[in-house]
Formats: sequence, C-alpha cells, structure tokens
Amino acid sequence: MVLQAPLLGMLDAYRAATRAPIDLDAQRFTQNVTFSCIASFTPRGLRTVIGRITGPQESRHAFDAYDPKDWDVELVHPTGKKDAYQYTVELVFNDQTSISRAATTIARDQSFIFVVSAEMYTLQRYTIETTNDFPWQLIRNVRVQVTPPASGQAYPEAVDLGAEQPTGAVDVFVRPAWTPEPLEYTVTHNPSYSGSSFPLPGRSVGTTIFLNELEKREVVFEADPTLDWSAVESLTVTVTPPRGVLTTDKRRMPLLKGRDTATFTYWMYKPEQRALPYSLNYLMKKQPTPRVLAEKTTDALVQLLPPDET
Repeated sequence: MVLQAPLLGMLDAYRAATRAPIDLDAQRFTQNVTFSCIASFTPRGLRTVIGRITGPQESRHAFDAYDPKDWDVELVHPTGKKDAYQYTVELVFNDQTSISRAATTIARDQSFIFVVSAEMYTLQRYTIETTNDFPWQLIRNVRVQVTPPASGQAYPEAVDLGAEQPTGAVDVFVRPAWTPEPLEYTVTHNPSYSGSSFPLPGRSVGTTIFLNELEKREVVFEADPTLDWSAVESLTVTVTPPRGVLTTDKRRMPLLKGRDTATFTYWMYKPEQRALPYSLNYLMKKQPTPRVLAEKTTDALVQLLPPDET
C-alpha cells in the first residue's frame, strides 16, 4: 500500500502530459531518383530531350546543349501503392519533328535512370573521299547525293566537291534507331571543258564514300624496233577518243626516230570506252601516197609495225 500514492501521481502526470499525434503517413515511402541524359545535341539532329514523370506527383524536365546536367527527383509513394510512377521520354529535333517512347515504370528500388537517345534514333556520318589522282584538271566539280534508308534523311541532301575541297561528309538521320550499313549514292561529274555532266552510281564501303568511278587509262604507242626510219618520211598516230571520255591530250601524235613513243591518257567510266580507235598515217619516202591504217585497241601497249607487216 505504500506504493499507491506514487503510482497515482505518475498516472496523473501521464494524463496531463501533451502527447504527439500519430502520423498516419508514417508508412509513405520517399524515393530519390537521378535521371542522366546521354545524348549528342547537334544543329542538324537532336535539339531537346524531354523527360516526364506521371503518377501521384507529376514533373517535367528538358535536357539540351545548354543544360545537359542530371535531373534529381524526389518521389513520394502513397501508402499501399507499389510502383506508382512512370516516365516517358520525348526527343525533339531541329526540323521540329519529335518521337516518343512508351511509358516505363519506375521501380521502387531504382536510384538512377539513364536516358540514352541513341536507342531511339541514329545519326551517322558518311565521309566522302577522292583518290589521290582524281582528275580535277578535267572535272570542275562533282555533286554527291546519298540515298538514305526509307525512314531517314541525308543532311545536306547534296555535297559539292572540287579541287580546293576534295573531301566532305553527309549525316544520315534515321528514326527509329538503325544499324548503319553501306548506302547507294549518285555522283554527278561536271567536266571543266567540253562535254555534258554525267551521273554515275556508287555504293559506300561501310560508312565511307570513296569516289573511284573514273578509271585512268594510258595507251602507249611505240614504233617497233624493226621499223626502218631511213625509209619513213613521217609516222603519225591519230586517236579518236570514245564518246564521253575525259582527256586533254593531243589526239594527233607524230613519231620520229629517237622520239618513237607517244602516250595517250584518258579517263573512262564505261566498259565499252576501253576500246580506243586510232589510225596510223605512214608516209614513206619512196611512196608519195600516204598509207592510212585504222585500228582499235584495248591494250596498254601498241607496237607499230612497218607498213608492209601491219
């Protein structure tokens, strides 16, 4: 009985004390999530990546070249709701078009989400190169036009090259994501001198366009050692270049003793242009009438025999 008074005092003190209210939201779950954007923002391609969060709380953030930093978000999950949040991604391009990805659920144990724009589109550069001996002395310029995939675009649509700028590049922009592959292209050659422009088709090697549609052909005309120059007044080779070939060489080539070799060089782009027509004009000292022989060759070396053996 001696303890009753102290117990009664403690009970009174407990009843008089201010009690903290019960937090009915004590079971709410707070989740911190960081969004990292992995993207290449370019004047011809991607301009902005927009992330949107939907759920009990809604939020939005834009990544671009000026603000590519991570986006930190605090998500509060209401009691009893599991995985209550989703996010979507929208890519906005410089041509004012956009593409979006379907909503993705944010798991409660996620802390980092990587937004990889390359999973939604492809921007691939195709380089354009010319051979070291490309005949810029015969070609004023060339125009290269790449044929992109059906769902893609080429920027720029055409690339002009010349002696001062013999290389270039084309960016191929494809939506959705695409695995780069060899592409068809057309190169239009504009001759420096006579002749009309002519287009030639080609196909890239991987992501490199190597302009080698023109083939250099050299034909050497050489007097046969058995030719008796003492009986020859003159010997002239006259070539008739196939239609469309490119050349600046003289078509009439006199041969003399000691200078009994001549070379004719031209650039071809068709198989039938390999056959080079030519004529030989022999003027013999004992025969005042020239003897003319017409021939055609696909060889690189033509031996000019004496007239009675030709």
